[in-house]
Amino acid sequence: MSPVRFLLHVGLLAASGGACSGKSAPPPAPPAPAKEAFARAREHFLAEDSVRAAEELRRAVELAPDWAEYRIALGKLLYTLCSVRFSTATYDRSCLEQAIAELERACTLDPRSAEAAYWTGRAFERVPDVPAARARLEAALAIQPDHGPALKELGLLAANEGDAERAKEYLLRARELLPKDNEVHFQIGMLLESEDRLEEAKAAFLRAAELDPAHPGPLTRLVMVHQRLGDVDAAARANEELTRCKEFGKRLTQATQRYESNRRDSSACLDVAVLYDEVGMSTTARGWAERALRLDGNNAAAKELLRKLGGGASPGGGEFTDGGAR
Repeated sequence: MSPVRFLLHVGLLAASGGACSGKSAPPPAPPAPAKEAFARAREHFLAEDSVRAAEELRRAVELAPDWAEYRIALGKLLYTLCSVRFSTATYDRSCLEQAIAELERACTLDPRSAEAAYWTGRAFERVPDVPAARARLEAALAIQPDHGPALKELGLLAANEGDAERAKEYLLRARELLPKDNEVHFQIGMLLESEDRLEEAKAAFLRAAELDPAHPGPLTRLVMVHQRLGDVDAAARANEELTRCKEFGKRLTQATQRYESNRRDSSACLDVAVLYDEVGMSTTARGWAERALRLDGNNAAAKELLRKLGGGASPGGGEFTDGGAR
């Protein structure tokens, strides 16, 4: 999947408010200074200053320790910040432990929060602590049966453990809720291929490749499926696409690494946007172009790309996370 998976699709930067649910009485509304700190955190996050955003979120938590929303926001941001290097599985263990502590506390404060349970499960996946991750993801699903991201993660966990039937059950339900999630289609294709349901697997891989032309996984499997079906020409075409995809992936990695080295560089954001536009990933390209324009309101190239993509600069958005990066 693309380096910045956007993941993740649960809004957290909405205006503060919303008391914890459940049978017990909700805590008092956060004091004004806590709300102000949360608002500043949002501003810093949108300006690509995650360190200052984390400082303000910690302040909000200190001022309103029983307000679950602030702890969820802090936990999600720490979850993002624990990544040490782009496109690696190396994490800052201390930062990850802090994220889990905040998210677990949020689960205690609001046991009916599917969002808190889901992100706690995601954090445990990184430890990795599969039983704890599964328990929290299942809790999120029990609270909200149509929680697509939780279904997806449970499907991936089951697939990694070799439980194909359970994985397929989760992922087919996730596909109904997340029809544009390329990874869901890809994993379903893998399961179907393992059952020798090659035509169905081919359809799943084609859809995954269509949704994310920058991901070589579906194309790699398409080559194999076409070969197994005896379609030599189709296999050759898929292989050509795979070669182009890998070359594009190198360029995308270089552009994203440049951005990672300075997250406040508007031109670096725009470079990533242009690459995604090149392969027709308009929604992802628009998000990067909007980010570039937030960093530099005078970035004429970003404005032009947004006009081309059919959108102007959005006033904000984001989730205190890079979209659920894995």
